[in-house]
Amino acid sequence: MAFIVYDRALHALRLLKPLIDEIRRQDPSLADQLQRAGQGMALNIAEGQSARGRNVAAKLQLAFTECREARAALQIALAWGYIERRACLDADGALDQVAAMLWVLVHRPRR
Repeated sequence: MAFIVYDRALHALRLLKPLIDEIRRQDPSLADQLQRAGQGMALNIAEGQSARGRNVAAKLQLAFTECREARAALQIALAWGYIERRACLDADGALDQVAAMLWVLVHRPRR
């Protein structure tokens, strides 16, 4: 599942790109935060794929946290009227799917 979640994270990033561009026109700081959170999510998943032992769970937990931050940034942009609800549904859904997969990976029983 770890490799699948990375592919899903990249898909979410592709969906976020036009939203980040739109948000940047009105709030460059929030757009940067959203971009960094998305990047951090994918980078930590990638690092978790090659980590060992407890480092795997730590990296995936960080990815989960970054994913939640990205979703919060989207929700803030929506609340402040920077983007329309319809425009962010796919990206938010993709991030939700990544978060769910990461949650399972982080909390699965270890041998």
